[in-house]
Amino acid sequence: MTAASADPASRLDRAWNIVAAALPATPLVASPALGDGLRLKLETFQPTGSFKVRGALAALSEAGTSHGVVTASTGNHALGVAYAAHRLGIPATVVVPASASPAKLATLRRFPATVIVHGDSYEQAEQHARSLASNGLRYLSASSPRTHRRGCSTSGPARTATAISRAESVRRYRSGDGGSRGVTQRVRHGSVIGRASPPDWRGRLVVRAYGRAGSR
Repeated sequence: MTAASADPASRLDRAWNIVAAALPATPLVASPALGDGLRLKLETFQPTGSFKVRGALAALSEAGTSHGVVTASTGNHALGVAYAAHRLGIPATVVVPASASPAKLATLRRFPATVIVHGDSYEQAEQHARSLASNGLRYLSASSPRTHRRGCSTSGPARTATAISRAESVRRYRSGDGGSRGVTQRVRHGSVIGRASPPDWRGRLVVRAYGRAGSR
């Protein structure tokens, strides 16, 4: 490994390049109803409806596995992995609990991934997925490895210097640690001020910023 490839900034830039080449930019729009200077990063515009696809693309692109990947999820991470694996030509197996959203399960089955419904909880689904990984498949967690978090970080504002000149603070809906950790890596001029947000902010990155708005 070269010094450049080991540099955290270089790794973040690599994740950015992978995601930018595969996914369309998501809009950053003003929201006066929520507060003066607040802008919403609409990750619901992603092809899977969530920022999780960013992390899956980065992680699978870095891994370069051809033997297949397996994961467990209740919805958004599963969709991200199924989309990324299909795009990269990697066989994917996704284990979801019976309690998963019927709508997300129906969307998941539109991808060529193998979908297994197992157990009544995420913990049971995860245990089964990890048992499949012991048979040669690579297990991809929703909050690790670091390549996944770096991919999720591309939804953050600091890399979009042309869109926001200076972020004062960021509030993120917490559906899991991967997104919060990833965004935190990108915030340079402000801070992540919430690990939970009202339900109507689901799927949005909320930025209090100076400067002009844009997207990425």
